Amino acid sequence: MKFKCDFTLEHYFETLEHAQKEFQIGPVKKFLKKQENEKNIFLRHDVDFSLDYALELAQSEEKHGFYSTYFILLHSDFYNPYSVKGREIIKKIVSLGHEIGLHYDTRFLSNDMQKSKEQIKNQVLILEDISSSCVRSASPHIPSETQKIGVNLNELNILNVRGEKILRDVFYISDSGRYWRNGCMCNHLENQNNIQILTHPIWWVENSRSIKKQLDLFIEKESTNFIYNIGDYKKMVTRLLTELNAPKENLEI
Repeated sequence: MKFKCDFTLEHYFETLEHAQKEFQIGPVKKFLKKQENEKNIFLRHDVDFSLDYALELAQSEEKHGFYSTYFILLHSDFYNPYSVKGREIIKKIVSLGHEIGLHYDTRFLSNDMQKSKEQIKNQVLILEDISSSCVRSASPHIPSETQKIGVNLNELNILNVRGEKILRDVFYISDSGRYWRNGCMCNHLENQNNIQILTHPIWWVENSRSIKKQLDLFIEKESTNFIYNIGDYKKMVTRLLTELNAPKENLEI
């Protein structure tokens, strides 16, 4: 079946709906129970930019009857999983039926193998606490740009989605940088039995647009959120200073 390949939600779901005629489709944890005679698609999303975009995609997937794994960074430059809002969004994603995985950044890990193993273990425990769910899998952040670590995640009972165990048996495709290295995901349904599809929520939208326009929209949204948060902070400080009978000039914020 021929599709118009783009980065719209329409194409994302038409591909999955066509694929489900032959494939079992689900989150990464399904790999641990896959049957030899089944064709499988394992859906995962690395949340690099925005929990808001992740939640929007998670809600759309749930409406279409698909469930996937959302890999969360604990050391993100763009969002805070420890914040009240961050925790609420991550728990909401779990409540929709999706899985949470650890998206670890090796720049925050020790060069000592034993120490880095403990650090990943601690990150898993933190993410389990934040999400109130069991974390079974992990993915490295920007593996082409960051150092590789020698930690055997299997020793932590964590599935390494970029490890030999899964890559040996499962064809891997990624939209990193909003570019399919081996062609769009829809092109591989006829010639693969097991596929791991990595997408990034920020790229998948209702209307197709350029990378620049999508990133500009992200900046605009984040700026609006920042201004809103500053406004809330100003209101809180004003209430506090009023209760303390602070001088009038202190209230001009």
